[in-house]
Amino acid sequence: MTYRVDSDIYYPYDTFIPCNGECQVDEYWTEKEVLENVRRKTKLVMQALSDCENHMFYLAFENSVCKDYITEKFWNLKHLIVPIVLSRRVFKQTKIPDNVYIAVDDFNNITELANYLLYLQRNKTEYLKYFDWTKTYRKTTYRLIYNKYDIIARQAYINSFNGTNAPSYNPLCNLCELAHKQHKNGHPRHIIRDIWKYWKSPYICIENWADIWLKGRHKEVYEKANWQ
Repeated sequence: MTYRVDSDIYYPYDTFIPCNGECQVDEYWTEKEVLENVRRKTKLVMQALSDCENHMFYLAFENSVCKDYITEKFWNLKHLIVPIVLSRRVFKQTKIPDNVYIAVDDFNNITELANYLLYLQRNKTEYLKYFDWTKTYRKTTYRLIYNKYDIIARQAYINSFNGTNAPSYNPLCNLCELAHKQHKNGHPRHIIRDIWKYWKSPYICIENWADIWLKGRHKEVYEKANWQ
């Protein structure tokens, strides 16, 4: 039960929730709201999330990058601001669309990154593409939506993910349910012989990643890490 996609119970901070034609008006951003919000943005990058309305981008950084770990800071994008993350590869095994964030490791150096941000500042049409997710997904959090339903309706809601690995926001209940199903159906036990090896294998987390990227060593480190 972790943030890792290969967990028996996947437990991230949040996820994108499809509307499937069933969104209430307060659960999604309208095109008008998105356009009005973008017009108000006159400043470039912020570090602390205290002025989302006026800034185009914010830094969703952690001290290190870890396989499948999506920082809680990332989900502030639902307030209509574009996150800048350290590593695109962190997202590869998740269901998060590629065009909702900017990844530092898409660029060879800090100058390329800065020039791209300035380009988006001048070209609002291109900038708006980072909000295409608002046409498909809800702005509300998974936790908030999940808790709106009664126990029976929750399962129907989870099934609406069309076979994707729906995250859990009632993890202890899901853990009990999994154990019950395994026992009832006679499935073999799933035993992790070495939890330390699973959790702390070399390169599961890459420390000082920003420094590695600044020195141009990130591709070399990725190869050693063997991240997909």
